[in-house]
Amino acid sequence: MSNVPWPDHDLATSGCTDYVVGADIGELAPGHRLVVRGVCLDGARLWLYYAWMPGLTESMGEESGVWLTVEYGADVLPEDLGCAGAYGTGGGEFSEGEIGYALPPASARRVWFDFYATTDDDHRACRLTIDLATKRVQIER
Repeated sequence: MSNVPWPDHDLATSGCTDYVVGADIGELAPGHRLVVRGVCLDGARLWLYYAWMPGLTESMGEESGVWLTVEYGADVLPEDLGCAGAYGTGGGEFSEGEIGYALPPASARRVWFDFYATTDDDHRACRLTIDLATKRVQIER
């Protein structure tokens, strides 16, 4: 396995507890698939790393219908559920993105992410669950 599961993130030097996912979640926006690279707990936040494929360009803008609709959950939730994120718009094969969430409490055993298609945000397209102790990743479609 590569020591760099997603760009600019080296497992040996990241200082994170890393959960490598590498899963194609599906076509969540017209003409664009979402790939989850991994999750990183850095002691302050939980980071979800992903990529749109093909990459997005600046000219696409919000009217393109390409945005990430994802809900974060855990068996023990943090008090603050706020998040912040960004993704690149340089075009190309991939557009890398990240979202930082409040770190789950130490007693949490599982976290999950529910992904929704931009054309149907009433029905979950996929759930990605991570067992924080075993690092087991499960995908439910």
